[in-house]
Amino acid sequence: MQKRTQSDRTLFLVLFTLCLVPVLSGGFRLFSIVFQGSAEPENLNYLANPLPIAFHMIAYMAFCVLGTFQVAPVFRRRHMELHRLLGRSLIPVGLIAAISGIWMTLQYPPLPSNGETVGYVRILFGIGMIVCLVLGAVAIRRRDIPKHQIWMLRSYAIGLGASSQALVAIPWFAFIGQPQGAPWAFAMFAVWVFNLAVAEWFMKSHRSQSPISS
Repeated sequence: MQKRTQSDRTLFLVLFTLCLVPVLSGGFRLFSIVFQGSAEPENLNYLANPLPIAFHMIAYMAFCVLGTFQVAPVFRRRHMELHRLLGRSLIPVGLIAAISGIWMTLQYPPLPSNGETVGYVRILFGIGMIVCLVLGAVAIRRRDIPKHQIWMLRSYAIGLGASSQALVAIPWFAFIGQPQGAPWAFAMFAVWVFNLAVAEWFMKSHRSQSPISS
C-alpha cells in the first residue's frame, strides 16, 4: 500500500511538472500579447485577432491543471467530492480548449517554418480530443464509469501533447535546428500517439483501482 501511494505521488508530480510547461509558456505568451502588445513576428497575427488564442490558452491551461488532479489516484482517494466537482468542469473546459485550438489553426496563417502539414496534425488531434470528451460525457450520463474514465484519460493524453512536444523540441533545436515542415509534423503526430499509448498502459495497470473521474 505504501509503495502504491509513493508511486501515485510520483505520478502526480511528473504530470504536474509536465503541465507547467504549456501553462507557463502559454501564460507568458498570452500576457505579452494582451498586456504588452508584443510585436514579435509570430505574435502579429494574434494581435490582429486575439480571441482564438485567448480562449485556447485560458481553457488549455485550466484543462491541464484540472486534468492532472483528476488523473492522480492519490488525489482521487483523498478528495472524492472535490474530484467529482472538478470532473463536472473538465469536459466543458476541455471542449473549449480543443475547439479554440482548431479555431486558431484555421484562423491564423501557418508560420513559414511549419507549413500546412503541422496544422493538419493539430486539427486531427483536436477533433480526436473533442470525440474523447463527448464519449466521456455520454458514458458518465449512462453511469458507465470504466468507459468514462478511459475516454477522459485519452482526452487528457491528447491535451498534454504540448508538454511532450516541448520535451522533443528542446533536443530538436539543439541537434537539428528549427523544427519545421513535414518532419516536425510527423514528430508531433508520433508524440500524440505515444501519449495515447501511455494512457492505454496506465488504464490497464490501474483497472482494478477506483475510477479516474466521475
